[in-house]
Amino acid sequence: MNLPEFYKKTFYPKEIVVELTDKSIRKTRGSRYKYNVGEKLSLSIEVSDILKKPDCKVGNFSANFYVRTPHGCSSKAYESEKQLEKSVRLMLANYGFKFVEWKQTID
Repeated sequence: MNLPEFYKKTFYPKEIVVELTDKSIRKTRGSRYKYNVGEKLSLSIEVSDILKKPDCKVGNFSANFYVRTPHGCSSKAYESEKQLEKSVRLMLANYGFKFVEWKQTID
């Protein structure tokens, strides 16, 4: 299986910045920090191909929140960065997060 270039690094070169809602705060309940509605949170995207099985998860260490993307759960590879970003945005919307922006983190 030939994986796209972005699988060769541990972290995707962008973070997604989201705004918290009541629904998303319930999903991050395990955090030691008390989040409020309207606060912004940066989530990192971890991509890997451990044992030749592609994986993708999104989360924030300090919020104690990580979730695997649909392709990550089924060990399927994203074919393009555009497909990965769209999937992450839709999945986070289902968890109640509001999209704010993509932030470049790594060159």
